[in-house]
Amino acid sequence: MYLDGTKWKEDSEIGKAFRKAYNHFLDDMYAQNPNKTNLSYEMAMAAVLNEFNVGVTLDKKDTNGNFKPIVVNTTIPNPNKPKKKVYTQDCL
Repeated sequence: MYLDGTKWKEDSEIGKAFRKAYNHFLDDMYAQNPNKTNLSYEMAMAAVLNEFNVGVTLDKKDTNGNFKPIVVNTTIPNPNKPKKKVYTQDCL
């Protein structure tokens, strides 16, 4: 089972991927942003939902009141270093 009711199980494959993505966004992408915890959670969740083909997408309301999907692609640029992942947000 991947969920414990409130979050991904930390020892599951998706739980480990979520934690790695979350730490990446927290430490690298949003380190100076005062809202870094929420932004990192949002982006990490979008990344694992897409990476594991969960069939669910997060949407965020823009300034016009329209909902736009948050899609974060995960790639491994060097097959010799599979633990090094790159996260890229698609602008839809």
